Amino acid sequence: AFRVHGLIEGNEYRFRIKAENIVGEGEPRELPESVITKDILHPPELELDIVCRELVTVRVGQTINITGRVKGRPDPEITWSTEGKILSDEKRVKMNNDYPVIQLLIKEATRADHGKYIIVAKN
Repeated sequence: AFRVHGLIEGNEYRFRIKAENIVGEGEPRELPESVITKDILHPPELELDIVCRELVTVRVGQTINITGRVKGRPDPEITWSTEGKILSDEKRVKMNNDYPVIQLLIKEATRADHGKYIIVAKN
């Protein structure tokens, strides 16, 4: 499969394609039918790294690092929370959403950082 960027959803397009490999290029071929574009939507799927799936223990002063992978179309919006409070980037707290990799980093952990962390992915 090949993804063509910059197309407008709902418009009709005709494509001409050609194959290329180490031997050379093939003859261009036009697709017999036109294509009407539509975005393919996929619900979010989350998978935490194996070390983050159970209890994570970190000493005071160390860094809490929770990482995982997320899939979905369009890219899901990621929300991290703990004890009912939605987390945001701060001096000690950093959230990296470099799709498909997601990460929560809490530097210089304190006793107050203990608890259950929840991640929600919505698209």
